[in-house]
Amino acid sequence: MKKQLPAWLVLFIIALAAGLLLAGTNELTKDRIYEQSLIAANAAREKVLPQADAFEALHEGDENLELDNCYVATANGEVIGYVGQVTVSGYGGNIEVVAGIDTAGVITGISVGGSEFSETAGLGAKTREAGFTDQFAGVVPPVRLNNNVDSVTGASISSGAVVAGVNRIATHIIEVELGIVDEDEAAPVWIERRSTTARGFGGDVEVTVYFGADGTISDVEVSAPNETEGLGKLAEEDYFTDQFTGKTGSVDLSDEGIDALTGATITSQAVIDAINELLTEEVVVPEEMTALARGFGGDVEVRAIFNSAGQLASLEVSAPNETAGLGMLAEEDDFTDQFLGLVGPYSFDIEGVDALSGATVTSNAVIEALNSIAPVSASQVQDEKAQTEPEVEEPVVEPEPEPEDPNAIKATARGFAGDVEVAVTVNEDNSIATLTIKAASETPGFGLRAEEPEFAEQFIGKTAPFAYGDGIDAIAGATMTSNAVIEALNSLFAAEEAEPV
Repeated sequence: MKKQLPAWLVLFIIALAAGLLLAGTNELTKDRIYEQSLIAANAAREKVLPQADAFEALHEGDENLELDNCYVATANGEVIGYVGQVTVSGYGGNIEVVAGIDTAGVITGISVGGSEFSETAGLGAKTREAGFTDQFAGVVPPVRLNNNVDSVTGASISSGAVVAGVNRIATHIIEVELGIVDEDEAAPVWIERRSTTARGFGGDVEVTVYFGADGTISDVEVSAPNETEGLGKLAEEDYFTDQFTGKTGSVDLSDEGIDALTGATITSQAVIDAINELLTEEVVVPEEMTALARGFGGDVEVRAIFNSAGQLASLEVSAPNETAGLGMLAEEDDFTDQFLGLVGPYSFDIEGVDALSGATVTSNAVIEALNSIAPVSASQVQDEKAQTEPEVEEPVVEPEPEPEDPNAIKATARGFAGDVEVAVTVNEDNSIATLTIKAASETPGFGLRAEEPEFAEQFIGKTAPFAYGDGIDAIAGATMTSNAVIEALNSLFAAEEAEPV
């Protein structure tokens, strides 16, 4: 009788043979498959930035990179843009999005697809077609669905996923590779800040509303981490939240100028509900604070409102006695707006805060007045430092006073605690030959350091007008005393017809 192998052994042999065959096939074809994937990827990059003749990978091995990959594109050795790739979740599965951005931050083209692309034929699959992808070329990010590009009819989820991918690539390239920063994107200026949540499509949507000094909405921030990419998540974008600026009372999607996000009505309504909840209580505007400081031609008045965080929420300057076209420019928004949103002490050492050209005395008067009323003022900083620094008892040796030069010219200006006097002799070219400063009423360890030679020596050999910079620095923690020295010196050399620089 002929023996037969057991069925299980036959199955094992068949499975083993099939496995070996597949392994061998994979070994033979894997290099070719890899090569084909590289060719396809390079073709996608060439498609979205066709002007380039070479692409070089960036950030390889960087686990913090939010993109799948990023390449710098060159033509004849010159950088002409960047290409990024990201994988997003569509309606049917993963979608690979490739986008090119030129050096001006403009989209040059996009490519949609990938080995796992499985969007619905006739609907989401159309996001791969030129009728959809060609819309992106020439668009300045961010891309807004049904605003600067149109959705594929009946495929809002697939369309939104592609838009989200393009925006993610564009944000990285513009901010990281090109280093382009939106100068208008500053911290909200507010007198009151309120937050709440409302139920969106995928989860809670958090809304924070900032109210300006006039009691209306000055800014809205939305956090919608659970909403759909390219749809509800667009509620976080400025073009949606900016619709509410200046509103008060209540808001509704039927109001003129307020539009829901296409394909995300539930998320849009959640934001509306949250804002209306925050608008139910009246906004209490803090009391306006005023202060005066001596300018070039007379007193300069500042009127300021500070929020609970100590930030400057509103500032008006009145300088009627200052020189037209110079000191009077302190009343203009271009000058006062520099300080909004900042916390004291204020100075011209702060990045983005500049004195008025040709009107240093007036500018310093605004600084002095602001610091005198700010929740954290320069005087408070001086007092706190003086109180916290340990006292060191050392024998005090009074130096012999130097005889005063009878040819010295003198001037005084108001410092932190009293008058600061300067005595100057000049060279033939009108530069300072000697300078003696008396600041007996100023704080020891701070303003009193103006009497030390190291501070006075900064001015030797220099001619008026004097200002910080070019080798002249204020005493740390004693801006008001330092300003007094500058003001007194400039008053000695000031021409009658114009303010000193």
